[in-house]
Parts: sequence; C-alpha cells; structure tokens
Amino acid sequence: KDGEYYAFHENGQIAVIGEYKFDKKVGLWREYYVQRNRRKREVQYSEDPFEKESVSFISKEWDKGGNVIYDREKEIKTWQ
Repeated sequence: KDGEYYAFHENGQIAVIGEYKFDKKVGLWREYYVQRNRRKREVQYSEDPFEKESVSFISKEWDKGGNVIYDREKEIKTWQ
C-alpha cells in the first residue's frame, strides 16, 4: 500500500483518513464516528516508514458528543 487511505462507514460517511508509505502507516491518522461525522481519535505514526524503533500513539480522543476525553499533550504537561 502506498498513498492516501480512506475508509467509509456503511452510510458513506468517512470512517478513517490516513496515509501509507511502503505498506506502513505514516503521519496522522484520523478516525470518525458514524454519527454526524464527528472526530473519534487521532493516532500519530512516524513520518519515516523505515524507522525501526518508531512508536505510534493516540494524540487525541473524543466522545460521541464531541468532547475531548484524552489529550496526550495535556497529559504530558500534567506528568511534568
């Protein structure tokens, strides 16, 4: 797989947007709820598909009402 990736819910709304390079997920991937096309989650992958020690992580997550339930940057600031 190589290039932009789109997945859709059965109703035609976007479910996932991301990018593949050399069959690896790269960059920011966004997931959406089926209801009103609300954001569900953002997952960050390495920009370099050949980076052996890369770690993916959830950067932000929302509930079905659109409220932020997890924000990695805020969590990191809390730990410091």
